[in-house]
Amino acid sequence: MGSIAARNCIRWSSSTERCRPLSRHRMTRGSMTRQFSRARGADRGVLICGTGIGISISANKVRGIRAAVCSEPFTARHTREHNGSQIIAFGAFVVAPEMAFAITDAFLGAEFKGGIYTERFNLIKRIEDEEYGPGDE
Repeated sequence: MGSIAARNCIRWSSSTERCRPLSRHRMTRGSMTRQFSRARGADRGVLICGTGIGISISANKVRGIRAAVCSEPFTARHTREHNGSQIIAFGAFVVAPEMAFAITDAFLGAEFKGGIYTERFNLIKRIEDEEYGPGDE
C-alpha cells in the first residue's frame, strides 16, 4: 500500500476538542471488543489518540490483538515483521500528519517474517492462553 492508501485510512483533525471525547468513549473494553469483532475481516488497523499509548494499552486487552505504539516508520515496519502486530497506534499530539502517513505506509507494506520470530509470536500466544485460557486465535 502506498501513500494514497494511507491517506484514505487516516482522517486527520487538528481539533483536540473533537478528539478527546471520542477517544475516551472508544477506550472502553466493551466498545473496543465490539469494534475489533466487527473488523475481524481486516488484517490490520491504525488507532490514533492523543499520544497513542492509552489506545494501544486498551487494544492489547482484547484477546488476540497485538498493538504497538509507533512514532516513526522503522518501529512500524519492525513491529509487523518481528511481532506480527496487526495494529499500530500513534498520537495526534506527537506525530505530524506527514509522519503519520509514512508510519502507516511502512506498517501496511510490511509482512510478518516468521522464521525465528515465530517463537516470539508463539510465546506471546502462550502467555495470553495462560492468562485467559486457550482460545481459537
